[in-house]
Amino acid sequence: MSIGVETVAYSCSCPACAASGAQDGSVSAGPGIDRPQAQTATGTSFTAASVTGGGKDLGDYILSGYKWATTSLTYSFTDSTSDYSYNDHAGQFSTLNAMQRAAARDAFDMIAAYTGVSFTELTGTQDRNADLRLAEGGEPSTAWAYYPSSGEWGGDMWFNPSGYNAPVLGTYAYTTFLHEAGHAMGLKHGHESGFAGALPAAYDSHEYSLMTYHSAIGGGLYYTNANGSGPQSYMMADIRALQTMYGANFDTNAGDTTYSFSTETGEMFVDGAGQGAASANVVFRTVWDGNGTDTYDFSNYTTDLAIDLAPGGFSDLDVGGNFQRARLSSSYWARGHLFNALQFEGDARSLIENALGGSGNDSIEGNAADNSLSGGAGNDTLAGVEGNDTLDGGAGTDTAEFSGARAGYGVFTSGSALVITGEGTDVVLDNVERLAFADGTFGFGQLFASADPWTGDPLDPTRPTGVTLTGTAAKDTLSGGSHDDVVLGLGDRDRLFGGGGADRIEGGDGNDRINAGTGDDSVAGDAGNDRIDGGDGNDLIAGGAGRDRLSGDGGDDEIFGGEGRDKLSGGDGADWLGGDGGADRITGGNGDDVIDGGFDADRLSGSAGADSIDGGAGDDRIIGGSEADTIAGGAGTDKIKGGAGADVFVITANAQTDIIFDFDPGLDRIDVSALGLARLSDFSAVDSGAYLALSHGSVTISLKGVDLIDLGDTDFLF
Repeated sequence: MSIGVETVAYSCSCPACAASGAQDGSVSAGPGIDRPQAQTATGTSFTAASVTGGGKDLGDYILSGYKWATTSLTYSFTDSTSDYSYNDHAGQFSTLNAMQRAAARDAFDMIAAYTGVSFTELTGTQDRNADLRLAEGGEPSTAWAYYPSSGEWGGDMWFNPSGYNAPVLGTYAYTTFLHEAGHAMGLKHGHESGFAGALPAAYDSHEYSLMTYHSAIGGGLYYTNANGSGPQSYMMADIRALQTMYGANFDTNAGDTTYSFSTETGEMFVDGAGQGAASANVVFRTVWDGNGTDTYDFSNYTTDLAIDLAPGGFSDLDVGGNFQRARLSSSYWARGHLFNALQFEGDARSLIENALGGSGNDSIEGNAADNSLSGGAGNDTLAGVEGNDTLDGGAGTDTAEFSGARAGYGVFTSGSALVITGEGTDVVLDNVERLAFADGTFGFGQLFASADPWTGDPLDPTRPTGVTLTGTAAKDTLSGGSHDDVVLGLGDRDRLFGGGGADRIEGGDGNDRINAGTGDDSVAGDAGNDRIDGGDGNDLIAGGAGRDRLSGDGGDDEIFGGEGRDKLSGGDGADWLGGDGGADRITGGNGDDVIDGGFDADRLSGSAGADSIDGGAGDDRIIGGSEADTIAGGAGTDKIKGGAGADVFVITANAQTDIIFDFDPGLDRIDVSALGLARLSDFSAVDSGAYLALSHGSVTISLKGVDLIDLGDTDFLF
């Protein structure tokens, strides 16, 4: 019986596909197709920068040695041969159809989600000036692309008019669009030996890179994927290589995100929103998640699952079977369905924290984060690995698995659960029947009957008055009680809880998680990327160095971000929030808040309440919110929306350009008292139609949708 295998010899004919070593940085694939383009002097001038490195990180095997020197790129779907001064179209030029354009945009969206690169589409007469240009042409027998280059051709992609007209997710044509866009960004073939060398044999397949011609481990140098079994995203080696060149995007799905999949179509859902069904009921992709407490939800699956949350690991959604599995050749099926991206520079924000199993007999393994692992129905095996994990067996006869001998772990009771120390502080719920150690398996009841009560973590936070809790250089979990405690984390990634009372909490070095609890607390994150929740009470919170997430919650809080790109949220109450260094994001929340962006390009939002907002230095974006706010852009080119209410926009003496998008004459006012003016006519006014520019010296106020005739002296505070 035919299995519908797509066999495409030398599937990518691109000049980025056979390491020709041409002077212009182009390479091509396939016997007799090596035809580097001659250098021309026409076209827009771009700058390509050499990639340094060449180590043995998995992504290094995909690097070509070329990358763009900018992270702001343009692309276009050209519509005429006159857009080019060279001849790859060879008399068969045509512009891409709607499906082809959608596939190309998918590729650019994926790359932007992984990296710090942004893409802007150019249309009309500007299409010839784009960095990345796409069209059909007769010269490539299949498809090709050019590496980043200062030549006109740099980043151009060409597709033969035959075979690529319907690039549906999961098909060879769709994979080709991703593949060529990878070359245009600086990725080489994984099977080629240039730069850092070829992918190691165990990783040289589409399971790890869509840039290799080896669909399957040990296969021939051509694609052998079954119909609909192509990669549905860039894979982990590709993502790592792109991030090596252009940095990582930790804003992608940065909240608490849940990933789930249809058992009928294989479509991925992100927080319940479908991402598009593939051409076949297959799951074959890699997930990059920027931040938050995230979950893989497989609760709708009835197959036996093997879920691995480790970076670089993968999950098998049908252990022992091939349901929804990609068939990479007639004899080789993908080892997994869902692959996890590698960490970027060891940053733990991209980890997936939680997993929900289905009704089969599942095995679920965590990672270095604090995991919540739920087996669901069936006889499941749960292993938290590092971190402070919660293991929930669900129905069936379930096992909690630990790697060491029983003597190396502390076992305690807390309510109806067991607390296991040794690989972090793990909570094992009473629906887990067995605990397996390296030297034996014990029944839950057997261990529960002989264990002492646990009083060392937030499960039982009762403490005597005024204690000082000091951690170690390793990962600690420390919890204060109902009185005024001192909690010191010291080194590594600590979990610190203040409890009740007016506590002093210091995270120390490492990426700490701190919950101050109730009371008027003083909290310092110190070095590291910290997450701090003030809880109820009037708290003083300082993030310190690093990219921190600070939340005041209830009460009138003072929150100071410190150095680094921080996220601050005031919550309820009249809060003071200061960003200091770094491009910060600050939200006031409910109450009448005071917000100071500090240095760099900040994003500030007052939200509810009558807020006072000062952008400080840098090009800021400011939104007032729902009431009467006072907003000062400060130095730099600032973009400001007052929102609802009678707002006052303050123009400071060091202001440069303040752009106000929703100034309402007669309701809002502009305070220009710092400029020493006496009347509206003291400004120089230029009305361009869309904007009215009022200038005085080096200061310009730009009002969108306002005509000079609409304004009077009463709209200003002189």
